[in-house]
Amino acid sequence: MTSAYDDICVLRESGSVSETLRIDDLPPLYRTRYNALFAQKFLTVTVDLGTSFVAGFRSPTCVAQEIALRLVLDGVETLGELYPELPLASNWRSWAEDSLFEDLDHETLYDPSLDGIASDPDYAHLGMANLDLSSWFVPFTGRVVSLYALDEEKPSARES
Repeated sequence: MTSAYDDICVLRESGSVSETLRIDDLPPLYRTRYNALFAQKFLTVTVDLGTSFVAGFRSPTCVAQEIALRLVLDGVETLGELYPELPLASNWRSWAEDSLFEDLDHETLYDPSLDGIASDPDYAHLGMANLDLSSWFVPFTGRVVSLYALDEEKPSARES
């Protein structure tokens, strides 16, 4: 099994997302734009997510961290399938999502039929976060994202 760090190395050497473990699980819409620098930033928000579980969890700080948390839940789901003797309640996933996320806007990134819905004026009333890859590491209002994950040209916060 490879780690997120291994994914960075793979992307530096070959640039092939299909050879990665974690990055390959990200929304396919932006697959051609995932590179080593992106993987480094994604690792940074993932580490911050892990730290937040120990330091007093708050909702994810940005879209990338929402996706990282989704991958964590996917991993728990996989463990539950591999080890049916694990005591997971039948509704554990919906309970976890209700408890850990403010909303599930990021899930639309995994449905190609919903591509662009967050920026479509017909759906503006939904108040969705900007789901374009360029905004994944921009902190939600009132949140902080590690300086290592920020783009220098995008320092301002946005609404969640």
